[in-house]
Amino acid sequence: MKSFLIFLFVTVLFAKDAEQLTNAQRQFSFKLYSQLSGEKNLVYSGRSLHEALAMVLAGARGKTAFELERALEVAPLGNKVPAAYAQLRSVKKPDDPAPFTLSVVNAGWLQRSFPLSPEYQNLLRENYRSEFFSVDFAKETANARKAINQWVEKNTGGKIKKLVGPDTVKKDTRWILGNAVYFKSSWQFPFDKKLTKPGTFFGPRKRRVPFMNQMKEFSYFEDETVRAVTLPYKGNRLSMTLILSKQKEIDWDAVHYSDVKGKMTFQMLRLKVPKFKFQSDLRAKAALQKMGVHTAFGEEADFSGMSGKKGLAVSEVIQKAFIVVDEYGTEAAAASAVMMFGASGALEEKIVDAVFDRPFLFVIEDSQTGEPLFLGRVASP
Repeated sequence: MKSFLIFLFVTVLFAKDAEQLTNAQRQFSFKLYSQLSGEKNLVYSGRSLHEALAMVLAGARGKTAFELERALEVAPLGNKVPAAYAQLRSVKKPDDPAPFTLSVVNAGWLQRSFPLSPEYQNLLRENYRSEFFSVDFAKETANARKAINQWVEKNTGGKIKKLVGPDTVKKDTRWILGNAVYFKSSWQFPFDKKLTKPGTFFGPRKRRVPFMNQMKEFSYFEDETVRAVTLPYKGNRLSMTLILSKQKEIDWDAVHYSDVKGKMTFQMLRLKVPKFKFQSDLRAKAALQKMGVHTAFGEEADFSGMSGKKGLAVSEVIQKAFIVVDEYGTEAAAASAVMMFGASGALEEKIVDAVFDRPFLFVIEDSQTGEPLFLGRVASP
């Protein structure tokens, strides 16, 4: 009985750590949104960037680790971040084949003969299920880039091509950590393609675009400032929430988003949403610097937890992301890389018109784990 109680207590602790981690992912994702959003279309996976940077954090020490912990919102977890990620990956999968495709994978590319410590490699393998590849950045730079891009393309359903180029992977590159996320699912309630009609979208400039139409009960909230709806994917585990700011653009954060989500109730809607398809190519270094990450990019960087000594620094953090939303569902993919170099209801009820014909925020999330998989902004579908 005593051993059972101990096991139960440890399980509860792990579950609490995983929940704390998903809250950190959400906060980090919205902090990035405040740095990246503008008047253009945007899609990115804060989830992907968070895990890639968490693997970097595992090898950081001193001030470098302190700044990364604060930016990633994981300071309360301390050294339990890797175990919390392992807990997320151990979430029970459905017995039957899932009605969606969701893949999150990690990899590292290491300069031949570079002294990455066995302890650090084992930590990444055990907690992040990362695989490792030996390449020669110094003498076969083009081949190293090709190997990385092939891995990315394979693990994003062929949607993300040429993540890294000559401007990011160079002869002095020593270590690259990568993360790829791929998602594809049908809507729980698909739109009838015959009801898709052209309409006006009031973005930075007015455009005629195809709008999907449906009358059904969805989780919904509206007040004088926002209009929000959650569209479930098949199986009801994953969903996309759309939030339109009615008066002016709102500085969204995780607390504000959760507040809106908490006020949503089921309502019969006459829903009108534009189809959209676009991709984003992000350089996150400047955004991370604004979020307090400084020493990781310079001579003061301390990643001695990776190799036992200083000498590594981050040169750039990049991500490419893709999304398509149509009558049948959603397909989205993202790949992130951290480059490191050697340095010194009934129809009689009230029906609400829910029209998303102006720029709006979207969030794709996993209700089982609480993870925010993709965030973005539709400015011009």
